[in-house]
Amino acid sequence: MQRTHNVLVVTLGEEHFLMDVGYGRRSPRYPLRLSFRETEEAEVCEGERYRLEVGPSSCLLLEHLPSSDTWFPLYGLPIYPDTQQPRTVTREETMAMFEELYTSRDTITIRDVKLCINLQTAGSRINFTSDVSRGLHTLRVVAKGRVEAEEQFATQEQMLARVGQMGVQALGRSIH
Repeated sequence: MQRTHNVLVVTLGEEHFLMDVGYGRRSPRYPLRLSFRETEEAEVCEGERYRLEVGPSSCLLLEHLPSSDTWFPLYGLPIYPDTQQPRTVTREETMAMFEELYTSRDTITIRDVKLCINLQTAGSRINFTSDVSRGLHTLRVVAKGRVEAEEQFATQEQMLARVGQMGVQALGRSIH
C-alpha cells in the first residue's frame, strides 16, 4: 500500500466525510460519510460500495468489487485512539512523503511502471491504463460497478491518441 498518500476528512457539525480525489480510478467519486468509530459501509452510488474497518489505532478503507463480490484494500489511515478520528498530517510530513515518492530508488508501480488516466463522471468511470512493462494498454468504462466497454491498444501512443479523441485535458491543454 502507498505510504505517500493523504486523504481529506471534512467535519461538518458531528458528521465526517472522507474525500479522496487523488487515488486515481479507485477514488470514491463522492464524499463518504463515516464516523471512524466502528466498522461501517458506505454506498455512494449504485455499484460503488466502500467499507471502513476500524481498529484500535488505525482503520482500513476497502472497495467492493462487484465482479467477484470481494473487498479490495485501498489504504490504511492512522487514527487517534482517544478521539477515533484520523490523524492529522503536518505540512512537513506531507512534503517528506512526496519527497520519498519522487526520489525513492525503489520501484513504485504508479510512478515507474504504469500510466493511469481516469475520468470520473456522474454516472461512470473512464479508465485508461498503460503498463509498458507488460505491454497492456486499455480503456475501460465502468458504470454501476460493471464494465460497460473495453478497448485494447497495441501501443501507449495509440491509447494516448484515443485519450485525445475524448478531449481529455491535463494541465490546461489537450492530450494528443
